[in-house]
Amino acid sequence: MYLFAWETPVDGGKWKAPHSIEHAMVFDNVAKSASMVGSGSDQQKVADAVSSAWIRFAKTGDPKEKDYAKSRRQTKSCWVKQRLPKSGRRYLRGTYT
Repeated sequence: MYLFAWETPVDGGKWKAPHSIEHAMVFDNVAKSASMVGSGSDQQKVADAVSSAWIRFAKTGDPKEKDYAKSRRQTKSCWVKQRLPKSGRRYLRGTYT
């Protein structure tokens, strides 16, 4: 499970991390998505990291997250400060309820 928490700087940052904002990063097409993600080297750095992780996972089935443990049901928080909360469900439940 992952939580894409990168916040777009577009419109002064008022959109935060909107639904499907990660698609520009996953498919490494930030240059074509500037209206949603803005433009700059930071966006490309995020896209490089995200697309590499997804490609690696698609090829091998292993996300290669050194701290990830399936038994702990962690959530990958992308890509602000790398952290893996103990339980993704509990983390999300606290956020949305």
